[in-house]
Amino acid sequence: MGHSVKDMEYLAVWPCQRTGLHIMDGESFRFGRFSQGPRYRTVRPGGSGDYLVIATLSGAGLVRRGGASRVVGAGEVLLYAPSAPQDYGTDPEAGRWELVWAHFHPRAHWMPWLRWPQWREGAGILTLPTTEVRGPFLKSLNAMVRAARRPVATAVEFALNRLEEALLWADLEVRRDDALRMDPRIREAMDYLSGSLDQPFDLERTARAAGLSVTRFSHLFKETTGKTPQQFSEEARLAHASFLLRESTLTVGEIAAQCGFADPLYFSRRFRRRFGHPPTRHRG
Repeated sequence: MGHSVKDMEYLAVWPCQRTGLHIMDGESFRFGRFSQGPRYRTVRPGGSGDYLVIATLSGAGLVRRGGASRVVGAGEVLLYAPSAPQDYGTDPEAGRWELVWAHFHPRAHWMPWLRWPQWREGAGILTLPTTEVRGPFLKSLNAMVRAARRPVATAVEFALNRLEEALLWADLEVRRDDALRMDPRIREAMDYLSGSLDQPFDLERTARAAGLSVTRFSHLFKETTGKTPQQFSEEARLAHASFLLRESTLTVGEIAAQCGFADPLYFSRRFRRRFGHPPTRHRG
């Protein structure tokens, strides 16, 4: 974030308010959270050599490139590519910029999640909705900073995992995932069913989890997903059974019980209908 003046490429304008700042320097990962005053500005003409994500918590930042500029307000996130010129600081009109940030070299499987809408080449800006994405995204980034305080040797790994979680949330918005625009009551029901795979399907209990009457819930669920709640539940439980058959040594009866089927024979029939062969043949 331009906290070292010994690197002449880091042309930072100070002072920097360090209240709430937690930095962990490593080979490829630095991060922190702080609030900056009106004079804060950092310029790196050649970039930072790593990815830099900056999320505005309150106040506003100002991003510059050539003769153009853009205010980055609360709920907006800036992502610089490694070689992209960087010029950012507190928006003079706002007078304050509270932000959480991370310099990082991405793990290989993160790369598809870094294709953000481009404000200028190498500088992506993402505006997060106030409900479905912003809360979990910021929660993950703040948890990243807190993870560094853990007195354990794996603190950096904990922090990286939180950063990965934040990038996944951002990617959902980039892709405009249909689940984000789904009726939250149906999404709540889907989460409930996916989290109770060891329980037999119960329509009334699922409708209560969604806060709807059984009739309204059944209609809305089918309208939203194209499946009945029972169909969705069975598909999820059979998919879990398929995983357990491949990856565990549990018996068919034990797997049936863990997937909410009280009768192993009924489980086997439903499994054959779904996959075209009995559970015993599903094991490599």
